Amino acid sequence: MSLCVLLVENDRARAAIVTPALREAGYEVITVVDLSTEKLEQVRALRPDLIIIDRQSPDRDVLEHIRMLARDEPRPIVLFTDDGDRDSIRAAVRAGVSSYVVGNPSADRIRPIMDVALARFEEFQRLRE
Repeated sequence: MSLCVLLVENDRARAAIVTPALREAGYEVITVVDLSTEKLEQVRALRPDLIIIDRQSPDRDVLEHIRMLARDEPRPIVLFTDDGDRDSIRAAVRAGVSSYVVGNPSADRIRPIMDVALARFEEFQRLRE
């Protein structure tokens, strides 16, 4: 059974790199351009198994949308970013990110990153219960 991944990517060039890597790793990929409030309903309707957000730096709006998703539709969220700032990492984790990855996602790293995010999410959900 392949897992469905929602890829939130506003850079088509980066999406063109990430999407084939995810498909090669066996994931079904749905891509959206942004994570606006209107898109949150779409995310809820799609019910992906994982969400990947690829941003240079997670801004306040992205973190707020992550917070809403984590609260209303809990699922593993992986954030790929170029921002290695300690405060940004903490803010993203507090918002609900399961895995914060600094650097470009490459095909050989995708599967282990997704596996870790799934395992951490499942463990966190178990602790919450």
